[in-house]
Amino acid sequence: MPHLSLPRASTALIFGLLLGCDREDVYGKASFTENVAEAYDECDKSEIDFLTAKHDLRLAFEACGSNHFGNVAWSPNGTLVYFQLTHGGHVLVAEEKNIETLPTETPAGPAAWIRDNLLAIPLKPLGEAPPPAGVSSGTIPKDSFRLALYDRGAKTLQIVALPLREPDHLAPFGDGAQLVLTGLGEDGVRRPYRFHPGTGTLERILPGVSSDKLTDLVYVPEADLASWSNGERVELLRISDGSSVRVIDGVKRAIPHFDGRYVALELDGAPISTFDQTTWKEMSPEAREREMKKTEKWAKNLPDWAPRETVPPELHILDLQKDQRLRIAAWYGEDFEWLRPRPYWTSQILWGVEGKQLKRNVAFVDLREKLRMADAGDVPFGLERVNLDGTPLPNGAGLPAGGAPAPTASPEAAAPGAVSLSPAPAAPTANPPAAPAAAP
Repeated sequence: MPHLSLPRASTALIFGLLLGCDREDVYGKASFTENVAEAYDECDKSEIDFLTAKHDLRLAFEACGSNHFGNVAWSPNGTLVYFQLTHGGHVLVAEEKNIETLPTETPAGPAAWIRDNLLAIPLKPLGEAPPPAGVSSGTIPKDSFRLALYDRGAKTLQIVALPLREPDHLAPFGDGAQLVLTGLGEDGVRRPYRFHPGTGTLERILPGVSSDKLTDLVYVPEADLASWSNGERVELLRISDGSSVRVIDGVKRAIPHFDGRYVALELDGAPISTFDQTTWKEMSPEAREREMKKTEKWAKNLPDWAPRETVPPELHILDLQKDQRLRIAAWYGEDFEWLRPRPYWTSQILWGVEGKQLKRNVAFVDLREKLRMADAGDVPFGLERVNLDGTPLPNGAGLPAGGAPAPTASPEAAAPGAVSLSPAPAAPTANPPAAPAAAP
């Protein structure tokens, strides 16, 4: 069991959590190219600490562990984190500083919290294999996909049949009882549905979304927004009437914020060298030349089929209100999530910082001040403005990842009528979270 420690955090949640973890790969999204790069590069904890601290990125897992976990999902109140390892799912409990192993088979895909303490995990058909000890699948047909419902409060595990195939993209419907998910119909086409585990009722939603190439669905009822992707473009939709809000080319996934103003975008970044990833360092011309020669030597010794470049996952922020787009230039990440307990706190699986690929990890960062600065017309540290299609703006429109932040007015000095990005009070809990720490 990994070691846990909880240093000073911005809340009583797990934003500042450090979890030691040394795991084998499971359902990881790392490409062959990325694995090759990692094999040739030794982990330098001091380098990781420097780069992440520079941008106030807080890591959940040990910096140099083999953190090849998958399918991270936060509970709505931010006190529980589900993550998947090789042989099953686990729940990290921040307040108790321990990890619970779920008594299920290997999940068939990403899990989702229906509400606090109630987790839904998709399972493959049981076939001829017996269920786990102490768990009954009842009269569920052997060829039926299933849903495991883990009630952490009652310490119970219930398994129900799913009336569709290949379930994916699970998300809470918003009422604390139902799920949104996608699945294959008899015609092999993937569509979104609403499913009630208590009654077994399955209802089609978002009738305009239907594709055999549907690769992602994000459902945010608080903002009346959903997004779906075919892997090459995303479409934002109004949940209430299914109307199209925007189509964005070149984007793999779009994640609306709960307030409906901001949308995080996931896309492929520009290719970078698999081996020369030290551009963030301040070097003399002589030292830079030595690094380039070292890279050339590595490349010459590689077989022809070995990759020389890798494509990092990039993150952008789209402001629907001002029709502006920001590129996060300081770090790369995927599986982005806006965290409910504190507005503009975010979670993402971190790929790297300033062009340097790091060990896979979950990173937390507060974007509130950066969004406030952008709203005031400034360019925040580590971000840069881009065109709405994601292409670069002329020089001077943004700062490089290592540049100095532009001076800004205080939030109190904002012009009348400006949109406030201050956090709303959190809902009362048994252990109310502490106030966010001041920005460094």
